[in-house]
Amino acid sequence: MENEKTILGMSHHNLFRVLDILKENCEIQNANESLAPIKYADIFNIAVTCKKFRRIVWDWDKSMYNQLEIDLLFIVPHKTITVAFAEIHKSLEGATRQKREQYMDIYIKALMGNSLLHKITLIYNTPDFHSDHSSVFEEIVMALHGKAKRITLDSARMPKIKEIIVDIADRKISDLYLFRNISKLSLTASFEMSDLKEFCRLNPTLVTLEVNQSHFSDYGKLTQIVPHCPNLKQLKFLVNDGLRDNDYVELSLLNKLQKLEMVGMIPKVHFLLPENNKEIWQEEQSSVSTLMASTSILNLLRAFGVKKKSALIQLSIGFDIDEEMAQAIENVKGLRMLECGFCDPKSIRHMVRHPTLNRLSILSRGPLDTDYYAALLEKHVTVSNLDSKMYLNDRGYLYIQTENAHIFRRANYEPFLKLKNLKNLNVPVDMIVSMESTLLQFLELGVCIRSRACEIVLNPQKRELHVIYEIDYYKDVNFSMTTNLRCFEFISIYMPTTRLIQQLSTHNIETLQELYIGYPGRDSDIDYLNKDVAEALSTLKCLRTITCGFKKLIYILPLARLNELENIDVLSEHHPKNVNFSRCLDPLLGNCPKLSSFKIKVPVDGITKKLLKSLENVVLISRVKQDIQEDLYIHIVWMKKPHDILNKKKAVNNLTNKQLKLITRPLERIKLTVERIESDDIF
Repeated sequence: MENEKTILGMSHHNLFRVLDILKENCEIQNANESLAPIKYADIFNIAVTCKKFRRIVWDWDKSMYNQLEIDLLFIVPHKTITVAFAEIHKSLEGATRQKREQYMDIYIKALMGNSLLHKITLIYNTPDFHSDHSSVFEEIVMALHGKAKRITLDSARMPKIKEIIVDIADRKISDLYLFRNISKLSLTASFEMSDLKEFCRLNPTLVTLEVNQSHFSDYGKLTQIVPHCPNLKQLKFLVNDGLRDNDYVELSLLNKLQKLEMVGMIPKVHFLLPENNKEIWQEEQSSVSTLMASTSILNLLRAFGVKKKSALIQLSIGFDIDEEMAQAIENVKGLRMLECGFCDPKSIRHMVRHPTLNRLSILSRGPLDTDYYAALLEKHVTVSNLDSKMYLNDRGYLYIQTENAHIFRRANYEPFLKLKNLKNLNVPVDMIVSMESTLLQFLELGVCIRSRACEIVLNPQKRELHVIYEIDYYKDVNFSMTTNLRCFEFISIYMPTTRLIQQLSTHNIETLQELYIGYPGRDSDIDYLNKDVAEALSTLKCLRTITCGFKKLIYILPLARLNELENIDVLSEHHPKNVNFSRCLDPLLGNCPKLSSFKIKVPVDGITKKLLKSLENVVLISRVKQDIQEDLYIHIVWMKKPHDILNKKKAVNNLTNKQLKLITRPLERIKLTVERIESDDIF
């Protein structure tokens, strides 16, 4: 250690040794001290010196670091800080008056030395009683005013607090008027309205005010603040339903008010329910207030309605409103967002008539499925409730979002079918199942159905149904099947179920002519058709064109029952050394006289003279036997393979000269084409 000139140059090992020595000395000198921040004050002072030393103390002894309450007592510079009085009371439990004062001095010095502090929250909403709470709370509030009882605060480093949130339940706060330059104040506490009035007068910069209290200790009224809030833009207050008719009307004189939130009192009910009624209890807890609209609130809304010009754009009413209130809201000019409940759902018609409303949040549950909601959607108003959210954009895309899709099981979708220019319906997966026959009505209108799982779209004129699954979705979606289809396209890395094929056959056995089962890339992950699904395909008796892949080429044999079959496109790759192509093709040629095209993917090294000769023989025999003059088009594709880097093996990606001669020579009764493809990705 002789060569180390400063403490910053010391190694971690030597610093740990210094901390060990300090710990021993502190335990000897302060043996009777119970509060760790005071008992180990020397270590605490080192830790709060700088960020590097805080980290060293943390690495040295994490338990000691937590005991010192460094993160609580030494406020690391942040713009936002929460003073949790429950934690302070826990730390001071059993402490003497002298120790409590030492602790509070450390805390206040750190708090008021944070020049970055912009927003502070004072929280103590537990029912626990602490005899020292009032004195501790008063000291913190006094410090925020810029004063302290026992220490001198550095005025140069004191923070310029702009936002104050007080959440202390029904405990009292006073001397609000001593705060200056506050832009946001939230009060969940007991206080005097005269104090708040004086605060507003001395803080003309106030923009946001939340008063989560309906009764004030001096029996004052909320409207007393109106003349002193020239810049107030957001106001939230707890409704006192016992006021006289015009007690809230003066709030309409807040000319810059843009957001008004009125919250109803929810009575607290304490009772026990049996285990099997827990769901009912949870639903009751989540319900909104049933406070009926008082005359004072009605008159306030009417006052806003008669104003020629209003800055109010957002209105939130935390209880059900009646017909008169809904009519009053209809007249509020410039209103864009409304949140409330409705005593009578028919009152929503007033919102349909509102010229500027673009968002309606309803404090109720259940499906939004009436003509009024459809009318709001046509005006591009976003509609939501406690269960779901819906909006229709300018492109004709209707979005329905919900976590409780089961509520739409018995919903009436008829109003949405009447929406003009509807092109796309985006819903949760479970809703596709619950829509049942209504899904078909949307599809027949040409509306594309989309969800996280898949996209379903019907071309009504061509009778083509397309079902495209997302690449990462693996579950089968049980949707209602359209009838009279001519073409069905199914795209997924997972094969369709036999249930889907049977459903397709049941509803379209006389009409379906084309079937496409494609795969969106990733050849190694594709789930090609197994024997059971391939067997189910044979029930589509009118099928003329089929495109799909098979786990084994031998599974193609059931298609020989389809007498109308004309074109077969096998998307899966099969090597001639593993399967006899002639054996698979012979039944198809024998039973499907209209078969004119066969396409298959073969590895490049599988294109051999033996393969071509066997294909030529089986086609020739079949054509002669059935006296068919037309040649069979056989299209062989091979895909470019990547090189095997691990085994240093170079892939063969080009035809040899010998192969080129084979594929160019004429074949009897076959028109052969060979093509290389770069990728399996159908997109």
